[in-house]
Amino acid sequence: QRPDVKIVYSKQGGGGGFARNIGVTMAKGEWLVFSDSDDTFCTQSFNNVLDKYSSDDADVVFFAINCLDSMTLNPLKDAQLQYMDYINDKENPLDKCRYMIKVPWGKMIKRNLVNKHNILFDTTRVGNDAWFSLQVGYFAKKVKIDKTPIYNWLVRPGSITSHRDLDAVLTHFNQAVKLNKFKEERGLSRYRTSPFIYIPMLSKAGMPLLSSFKIAYHNTTGKYLFPDLKV
Repeated sequence: QRPDVKIVYSKQGGGGGFARNIGVTMAKGEWLVFSDSDDTFCTQSFNNVLDKYSSDDADVVFFAINCLDSMTLNPLKDAQLQYMDYINDKENPLDKCRYMIKVPWGKMIKRNLVNKHNILFDTTRVGNDAWFSLQVGYFAKKVKIDKTPIYNWLVRPGSITSHRDLDAVLTHFNQAVKLNKFKEERGLSRYRTSPFIYIPMLSKAGMPLLSSFKIAYHNTTGKYLFPDLKV
């Protein structure tokens, strides 16, 4: 019954990326804010930052997050540190956030930025947000970091993020290759992801070890082969 909420029903189901693209297309406000369907916002701090940045000149503002077990709500520090390492990086946190954070949540994004560059989500079963996040980070002219935690990332077994079947792992792998190519062409190779880190996941998902190695090898640009093998 809230007048500021609009629910859109679609006969053409297409997953999270498809739904988010509809939201981006229909949005009218100055800022875009995303959430996964099983996560929550830190209500008070989220309201505070909305007021704080409502008229800000930044294109993107990155925030801290909480990572919690969905059943117990206990902190999951290892997963949280992996995200927070980019925000707390001592050398170059702004670029780490721009080019390494692959999720759309935990940030405020100017809608004009997305519209200007026609940035949309992929409609893949998993990993539909990585390309969107990289494009937003790359095209943003001004980026800020605010270490206020505004978002609760709730980790649960069986979520889309936790899918590790072969189709899901291959989709993530192909996304990484696509992102690597974009970064290499723009002098951002330091933020690449080694394809070889996917070998254990591909093998565990059912791909023979030799085949897993071959697919990683064939998707590594020659000059990055040895650095990638060291990862």
